[in-house]
Amino acid sequence: YWFRSVYIDSLYGLKWQVFVLIDSDSRIGPMLEKSAQAAANIRHTNIMLFGILAGVVVAAVLSAVGIAMLLSLPMERLAKGMEQLVMLELMDLHVFATAGRPSVVSEVRGCQQSFGALERGLNAFSKYVPRDVVKMMISGVMSRNSSMGWRIVTVMFADIVGFTSMCESIQSEILVDLMAEYFQEMCDEIASTGGVLDKFIGDCIMALWNVPTRVQGHQASAC
Repeated sequence: YWFRSVYIDSLYGLKWQVFVLIDSDSRIGPMLEKSAQAAANIRHTNIMLFGILAGVVVAAVLSAVGIAMLLSLPMERLAKGMEQLVMLELMDLHVFATAGRPSVVSEVRGCQQSFGALERGLNAFSKYVPRDVVKMMISGVMSRNSSMGWRIVTVMFADIVGFTSMCESIQSEILVDLMAEYFQEMCDEIASTGGVLDKFIGDCIMALWNVPTRVQGHQASAC
């Protein structure tokens, strides 16, 4: 037997409950059974379609996130690398910008390669031109103040007393370390007072003040 109850609201506020009882051996029984099976199949199909749709949405979101990371992270590193490049902080800059591996995106990989070539070029250029001057050239200060004129400049030559005898009395490795530390300390001090390193002449350092930019009290700064 097939059994079903249905509640019906009448127009006069009365509630009726109708009971339906059908013999399963009758002609209507198989029809009802097929209808119930069809409804179950429809529900199962809807659940499957919902699951497939949810999987497609999740896969699309994950793919979008992955593509965004492939593009944004290398570009972010390149942007930070360019900021360091402007300040001529060139040590391990190419490795920093590429994070040790080229991007799988050809356009981003091309930017990384161009960045590496630019970094190598500036690094080589800064070995022959004072870094402060290179910074001014990159920032555009020298192009804005490129006109020629007269200016009082303070020039300093600083060398080490007894350098020749010192070279003869210590090992070359120790001498290299000492000179590297000496040059670094002197260059930092020159830059902190507004001076510009011109060149190294053996153990001698040549530095300039009040050029290419003006420095107030440059005579005292060189002392």
